[in-house]
Amino acid sequence: MKVVLKIKIETSRKILESIYKALYPETLNLPSTECSAELSLNNSLLLIKILCSRVNLLRAVTNSYLGLISTIINAYEEIEND
Repeated sequence: MKVVLKIKIETSRKILESIYKALYPETLNLPSTECSAELSLNNSLLLIKILCSRVNLLRAVTNSYLGLISTIINAYEEIEND
């Protein structure tokens, strides 16, 4: 069985490029061979697809990715507010 999660993020190209650059190395070195991830960047949309053989692995990868994404977005918001 494969469990799949697709995440779509729409925001400025600059933020999306930062997210893409932060996540791309993670897709090459996932903690388990039972998971894979794909990234696709098009204009103002970033698509993230995570596939895992078990739900607990999907949750772990998703939490890691969302943590990085949240940190990047928060950093941009702090910079813009200064």
